[in-house]
Amino acid sequence: MGNHTDSFCSAVTACLEAELSFPTEYVNNISWQEREHLFDLEFIQICWMCGWPYVIKADRPGAKVELLVVPVPSGKRYAGRPIYFSDVVVRRASPYRTFSDLQGSRWAYNEPRSHSGYNLVRYYLFCAGVGDGYFGRVVESGSHRRSLQMILGLRLGLSRGVFLWTFAQSFRTFF
Repeated sequence: MGNHTDSFCSAVTACLEAELSFPTEYVNNISWQEREHLFDLEFIQICWMCGWPYVIKADRPGAKVELLVVPVPSGKRYAGRPIYFSDVVVRRASPYRTFSDLQGSRWAYNEPRSHSGYNLVRYYLFCAGVGDGYFGRVVESGSHRRSLQMILGLRLGLSRGVFLWTFAQSFRTFF
């Protein structure tokens, strides 16, 4: 997960230490990719990760991962459920109003192992019978936050992702 989850993960670490009376450490001085790698090597015992990488790990023969908890986002549309949505985010002044308006446009996704930030759009296009080339230009931004920065900087017309959307809510005046 991105740095925007650090305060939450740090609080969970402190809570676990207090409840278990066992020393814990939140490793936040490395990238999330490196944390996940150390988890795979069993140097880290608990790791917050996106759903897609978890499913890949859990579906392997002899899997050593176990789902402990899932987040329940606040907000009316979540209705107290551990669910997330994949939203398309555009600048308010853009001409895009429907997904079909986006054909031929510039598209940013966060990274190929993200379910909300990559796979759901690919699945949607597949179900719609649309192949490669639907978007005019496709760019890997590296993170939901970076996709949003690209939109705000007018480098791209749009981007997407649930955590990006949640983050974007605090910046509504920019859209």
